[in-house]
Amino acid sequence: MYQVALSLDGKRLLATVPAGGIGSVSTYPQPSVLAFVQSDEQGMWGRNCPACEKYFRTDHVVGVTTCPYCYENASDLAFVSKEQRIYLTACYDAFARAYLHKESTSVDMANITDEKVAWHYSEVKQQFHFVCQTDGCKCQTDILGQYGYCPGCGLSNARAVYFQAVDKELARLEEVRSTVSDRRERENVWEKMTVDAVSQFEAVAKHLRRRLLRFPLTSNRRRELADLNFQQPINADQLLKQWFDIGMLDWAGAANSPRRQVPQSELTFIKIMVQKRHVLIHNGGVLIRS
Repeated sequence: MYQVALSLDGKRLLATVPAGGIGSVSTYPQPSVLAFVQSDEQGMWGRNCPACEKYFRTDHVVGVTTCPYCYENASDLAFVSKEQRIYLTACYDAFARAYLHKESTSVDMANITDEKVAWHYSEVKQQFHFVCQTDGCKCQTDILGQYGYCPGCGLSNARAVYFQAVDKELARLEEVRSTVSDRRERENVWEKMTVDAVSQFEAVAKHLRRRLLRFPLTSNRRRELADLNFQQPINADQLLKQWFDIGMLDWAGAANSPRRQVPQSELTFIKIMVQKRHVLIHNGGVLIRS
């Protein structure tokens, strides 16, 4: 658990106060009212982004927080969830009753938090859980969808999640090649892999675009970037190079990784596979000629 300091009128959240151990002294704004906020049974707290208002869970509650969905950066208090704000108001009211009437009082936390859908353990099963792999971070987060930014350090999980998905597809491809003899059955698997591969690429591209949209841009450029169609990867690559000098098909490399580039000879294949995915998705695999 941790604590939140509320103003004496109960209208403002003043500070996040880590829960100290026996004998420790906590520093927080004075005068104020302290309220404990407990985690769920997985040791995480619900958060609502102040910009996009989307819900997520994380064990990062102290310090600047990054929204996993839209990359909004704000203070930890800005991300306190709607349900927690209701609970904090109830805590303040209980304190006021006890102080004014000189009597004991209590807050029924179960009715305010644990019974809410967003706090219920079963919903966690429907979300994607990831642990940040950045050294010194290791923040845990639950989100809707697979791609997200770490609330603690702000780095994306895209590399790990995307590579894991690709490795799984490649393993499936090798399995089909070695174990499935019927061509039609193999074709069914290949068609699904084509659809999944393009969809996975589009999902990670849209996720990373949110980071680019945080840069200072003119209104026209921002609109063009928001409307960029990643189902046309060759065109999208050219525009990103023109706008940011960042392409999708050419990676400059890093200190411990060599430069990688998609050969020009592969571009035609990429176009064909994207078009084939459109046919499979929209026409049930039937090519319709006009």
